[in-house]
Amino acid sequence: MHKSLLLLSLLLASQFAGAEGYKTISVITKNGNTTAVDIAEQTQIKFSGTQITFGDKTFNRADVVKFSYVKGSGTVAIKTGAERPFRQVGNSLIFSTDANAAIFAVDGRKVISDKVEAGSSISIASLATGVYIIKVNNETFKIAKR
Repeated sequence: MHKSLLLLSLLLASQFAGAEGYKTISVITKNGNTTAVDIAEQTQIKFSGTQITFGDKTFNRADVVKFSYVKGSGTVAIKTGAERPFRQVGNSLIFSTDANAAIFAVDGRKVISDKVEAGSSISIASLATGVYIIKVNNETFKIAKR
């Protein structure tokens, strides 16, 4: 499931990134290496077995932990799971820290916004099945509602 979410978020985010004028994608791997890839209008992203290729750079899907997209002076990071300040249990997001949380549909609509305390949760039961982006304080993550 982690691999499927990673692939889906990359596809969605790369489409969004190109449309919004992002210039660079940084790929962060488990060993801490960061590789910057310029996003040109014609940059090809290929998926082959366990590999992800951006132009001439190839990564093992299992090693990728985060993508950061850079637009001008701002960076939008999409994290994959291990470093989240919440965990998803069924239709609930349970937070490990106090946070301001906002959940966005892939079209950019804010669908849920709440201030939460450590140990409390946000229900996503009312959301349609799909992929969502959640902003917790100043970090951005992806979630899947099933």
